[in-house]
Amino acid sequence: MLTPDAAGVPGLLEAVRHPEKDDLAEARAELKLRLLGPAEPPSQERFNEAVRALCAQAREHRVRVAERLSAELPGQRTETAVPTAPR
Repeated sequence: MLTPDAAGVPGLLEAVRHPEKDDLAEARAELKLRLLGPAEPPSQERFNEAVRALCAQAREHRVRVAERLSAELPGQRTETAVPTAPR
């Protein structure tokens, strides 16, 4: 982390020039993996697969909702006469 007085710049440059001296390289690699996921397959492929899976779930949900709604809705009346109350 760099401070306003830039006191960390020499250490940063040393770590960039000599990665083996970077004490936080492993921690950053673990954090990168946790936040961004693995490098393979590429993130665009992982994103596309997640979108396809979400679309499939949405289609399945729409089918279930349509089936439930069609089962709950009463059918068309076939009689034309309106029933009257007995006298």
